[in-house]
Amino acid sequence: MPRSAELSNGVVPDECAGLSCIVAQKLVGERDSRGLGFEVVVVLSVSVLPLVVSSVDLAWTQRSAISSGAQLARDVLSLALHWLLSLLLVAYVVCQRRERPRHIGWCVSVGVVPSSLALFAAAMVAYVVVFLAVGAEPVRDPAWTGRWQVGSAPPHAGALLLLLAIGSPVFEEIVVRGYFMTRLSDLGCKPVWCVLASATVQTLYHMHKGPILVPAYAASFLVFSAYFARYRNLLPVILAHFYIDIVWWSLNFLVGVPR
Repeated sequence: MPRSAELSNGVVPDECAGLSCIVAQKLVGERDSRGLGFEVVVVLSVSVLPLVVSSVDLAWTQRSAISSGAQLARDVLSLALHWLLSLLLVAYVVCQRRERPRHIGWCVSVGVVPSSLALFAAAMVAYVVVFLAVGAEPVRDPAWTGRWQVGSAPPHAGALLLLLAIGSPVFEEIVVRGYFMTRLSDLGCKPVWCVLASATVQTLYHMHKGPILVPAYAASFLVFSAYFARYRNLLPVILAHFYIDIVWWSLNFLVGVPR
């Protein structure tokens, strides 16, 4: 294979030596970094940007993020399709680079459930501390108020909300935590910047929650990102996120704790 072809394919020729070898390795490294950066931009543009735009629009127009009646099913299924396509895109780019799922944190290990419970508690503490620090009081989320009284919930509402509770943590943690933080690390970013970037991106598509809840959400996201940066295991984060969704939705229906 000609030397130029080898370099274009990301292969450093065996016969290069000394300064020429250093230059060749630098060229290959720069090309791979540019490719990774472009890949990250494409993946986030497809998977996260539509959610950010929708969240900002909801916040700006002060419309509810919760649908009622038949519209709920359409919205949830549309969102689930978006999640599925985004996860397939992440799986594709990871496979194209011949990486194992473990590279982005997808692995099963002993102690996943206890770790997820501890992480859930830490995230809840961070959420409540920040929520109280901004001087807020527990009130029912306006998006839910008066929507579904007893016996008036739309058909299959429980199944649809369960789909949200399961799909949202899987999508968010794989894309924003596992994939995004791993790629930033691959590009040479320090762990602290990976943590901040991931939490910021996740906060951006929760802007519709309002100025009181957004800082509390950001605090819990920082806890999740810090955990992943330290342990590189997505399953406890996914489970902890699932616990939080279930707890807040249940409390909101029962006693009016905001979500």
